[in-house]
Amino acid sequence: MKNLLIIGLIFFIGGTMPVLTNEVVAQGRSAVVHRKGKVVVKRRAVKRPLRKRAHVVYRGLPKYGAAVKVVPKGAVVLTSGYYYSNGLYYWNSADGFIVVRPKRGVRVRMLPPARKAIVVSNRKYYYYYGTFYQPINEGEFEVIDPPVGAVVDALPEGYQIIEKDGTEYYVLNNVYYKEVNTKEFEEGIGYEVVMI
Repeated sequence: MKNLLIIGLIFFIGGTMPVLTNEVVAQGRSAVVHRKGKVVVKRRAVKRPLRKRAHVVYRGLPKYGAAVKVVPKGAVVLTSGYYYSNGLYYWNSADGFIVVRPKRGVRVRMLPPARKAIVVSNRKYYYYYGTFYQPINEGEFEVIDPPVGAVVDALPEGYQIIEKDGTEYYVLNNVYYKEVNTKEFEEGIGYEVVMI
C-alpha cells in the first residue's frame, strides 16, 4: 500500500508513469545491483519471528507467576501458605494465590496423571509442567534439579528462546533445553536438558 502511494505521488508530480523495477516488487527484501549492464537481484535474509510451540501440551494451565483467586479444590498444604494441586504449586499472597515453581526437595505423595516417565542413565524420573521428580519412598516423590540428558515432551509457557553458537535453546528457570528429534513423542519432537 505504501509503495502504491509513492508510485502515485511520483506519477502526479512527474507527469509520467514510472517504470516498475525489482526494487518496488521486492518490497525491501532484496537489493538491486547493476553489474556490467546486468541487473542482479540479491536476496537478503528475512528474520522471521520464532513461532515455537513447546508449551501446547499445557494449554489452559496458568502460567508461572499468574495470580488465581483460589487454589483448586483438594489442594494439599505443603507448608504454611504453600499449596500443591495436580502438578501445580501455589503461594498465598495478598492478591490471592500465585502459581510458582516448586522448590527443590519438596515432597509430594501424588503426581498428576499426565506426568511422563523418563529414564536417564538407568534411573527413572517423572516430569510434569517443567518439574522433575524422583521417586524416593513408596508413594512419595521429591522435586529435583533437571537431570542432564532427560528428554521431555513439552515445556510450560514462560520459556525464552535464545541462540548460542548457531543453536537454538529454550531457557526455562535457568535450565537449557535443546529441541531434538525423537520417536518417543507423538509430534516426533522433544526437548533435551543440556549443560551450557
